Amino acid sequence: MKSIKILFTLISAFIFFGCSQDENLTPDQAPVESQINSLFSFTDFTKNGVVDIAKNEDGSVNIIVELSQPASEHYEVKLYEGMLDADLEVQSILDLSPIESGHTISSTDVSNTYSYEELMSANIHLRVTQNNDHDVKSATDLGANAFKASEIKTYPIVSNGDEVGTSAFIPRENGPMMVGVSLYYKDFEYGYEIDIYSGTALEGNNENVLIDLIDINERTSKSNSYTNLDEGYALPIDIEDGYLRIDRVPTHQGEEYYSKTDIGGNELTGRSISYDFDRPGSEDRINGWVKLEERVNGNTLFSYQMTGEVIPSSTYAVNLNDNNYILHGENVASLGKFPANFEGVTYADVKGLKDGSAISYDQIIEGTYSVRMNKSNDPDYNGKEVYAVSDIGQAALTDTMYEADITFTHPDFMNENMNVKIYKRLNGFTLLEVEGSDYADDNIFHDLELYTGKDHESQSSSKVAYMISIDRYYHGYRETSPYEDPNNKEITFDEMMEQGGHYRLLDSDGEEIGYAVLPN
Repeated sequence: MKSIKILFTLISAFIFFGCSQDENLTPDQAPVESQINSLFSFTDFTKNGVVDIAKNEDGSVNIIVELSQPASEHYEVKLYEGMLDADLEVQSILDLSPIESGHTISSTDVSNTYSYEELMSANIHLRVTQNNDHDVKSATDLGANAFKASEIKTYPIVSNGDEVGTSAFIPRENGPMMVGVSLYYKDFEYGYEIDIYSGTALEGNNENVLIDLIDINERTSKSNSYTNLDEGYALPIDIEDGYLRIDRVPTHQGEEYYSKTDIGGNELTGRSISYDFDRPGSEDRINGWVKLEERVNGNTLFSYQMTGEVIPSSTYAVNLNDNNYILHGENVASLGKFPANFEGVTYADVKGLKDGSAISYDQIIEGTYSVRMNKSNDPDYNGKEVYAVSDIGQAALTDTMYEADITFTHPDFMNENMNVKIYKRLNGFTLLEVEGSDYADDNIFHDLELYTGKDHESQSSSKVAYMISIDRYYHGYRETSPYEDPNNKEITFDEMMEQGGHYRLLDSDGEEIGYAVLPN
């Protein structure tokens, strides 16, 4: 797979060039003004040299071209009228000194043709060519059209999991951005239609062309495309909600598109966070995850997958709810459907909520939400039947958890076992998980309460909080705060742990049948 080279910054280019040129200049030839431009490969838009336009103390003006690698044979260096684009038929307006095989530098005194000020405002570009004007090795815009090398964005073109090309969005100092598309390999019998569509590559409207780009035609060896955009698109971020789509024509059988690439505002920033799926109240363990990724425009790309041996055999709708999964909340956004018996990754874009309000990546991870894989294929379902859930954002659990086993003291329950885990959420609330064997009597209800101190028999201990009511179906019960103290005042996880020392399990008459001491 071909890799994309990293573009040098203008500063490093200046240092690189200055060290190889200035040390041989006499004082009257030393530049008093200079503009350095990055030189790019015409085929894949990587930087492969620099162009220095220098005004010297003696008034002379030089255009010096230096390649990053020696020329493989004799290269012509010429100036052309207008901005760089796909039209290679435009005639050159000035021949500069060539670069001979094995060398890297072309230096030309252009004082008789241009002043420094004229070159700074000229509508021109430069090409380094081999054999003829069409075989372009390197090129760049100069003067008024000079590129902003530090602002360039490159995006790989991926088809069927393989990187098959690259695209470059190259801003200018003044004027519109240029978009270049280069394919690493072009089949002679196929052409490639290239456009930018509204939306994301995942959920975009494939009928709504936002920007027409120049296509790569069939029956030609040419494998790249150059398009100068309108004035409204000066930077990649100006394409706030769009994706680059390439269609191969004639279309392969069953091929919907050749490549889709999120660009501009839809590019991923690299910020992401992942959460585990869980199946509450069930003995069957599952493996799965939910991931959120931030886009440059603030929107969120969700992805999720079920792994391991337990995978849904039915198609289920997946939703975003505005509370943790126990308090349930409202179904505020659809995350698509998880297909039956599917082992891959499912993706969904979230730009806003069902009520039309916007929501950003930051708002989700700073809020209290849950992702619910419902036992329904209806995206509007908001019942309690779920296949898997994941608390996200501030509802997610921290690493703080205290575990304790109930010691039963009543003779009727000596053979029972019960485990209590209490977790702290990021928002300071509490998740309680109780697991154990079933009770024999359908009508038995027991209350689990938290008390001060470590002595479960102490009369001086006071109740910190009522935790949960347990019956024979309590296996996997989970409860969440806000819990309340005996005065009906909300109490946080930290406050409970600061005061609490042990649990008491009480029957319906208030008699203790078991206890558990919390670890320090």
